Amino acid sequence: VKEKFPGTYFAPYYYGLLYSEKKEYDKAIVSFADAEAIAAASTEETKLDGRFYFYYAAACERGGDFDKAVTLFRKCIQLEPDNDGALNYLGFMMADKGVHLQEALDLIQKAVKIDPKNGAYIDSLGWVLFRLGRTEDALVQLRHAVELIKDDAILYDHLADVLLKLGKTDEALIALRHAKELDPENKGISEKLEKLNANQSAAH
Repeated sequence: VKEKFPGTYFAPYYYGLLYSEKKEYDKAIVSFADAEAIAAASTEETKLDGRFYFYYAAACERGGDFDKAVTLFRKCIQLEPDNDGALNYLGFMMADKGVHLQEALDLIQKAVKIDPKNGAYIDSLGWVLFRLGRTEDALVQLRHAVELIKDDAILYDHLADVLLKLGKTDEALIALRHAKELDPENKGISEKLEKLNANQSAAH
């Protein structure tokens, strides 16, 4: 396709998707940028949609370019204001980074309103509330999130952080042990669990 139709953005777009699947995010970003440039230069009526900018933004975020990802997610949401995946992704990114927290809350709340039974969105809501210092509210949402999704280590890790903040150490240990069972290779969770176990042993 690339050789036969050098003036179309489809080939670099699909290369971008392929490289993203292979976790070769630097190559994916270059391919998406090529697709955008070809589309912009095209004399035909060519408009890239929100889906394109979602994938491009996700590649940038996973490739470590936070600011570029934010810009692209905003573009996606501008084109598709009800793209709940983009609303949640951007909101969670901001919450995890600890920036633009009120905007992050607004974005995530909109995603939850569109898909209220989505456990990942509920987790994001709990996480941004935690970052905003609304720890009790965060706990309610994160308990709900792990009811909806029972096999995601990150959700239990988030729950453990909130439980620890509230002094519920025994419950936090249970949540962390479950997180480690779900994702034994996650170094962050393993280190957190070891530290908490050591603190508990020292306390006794």
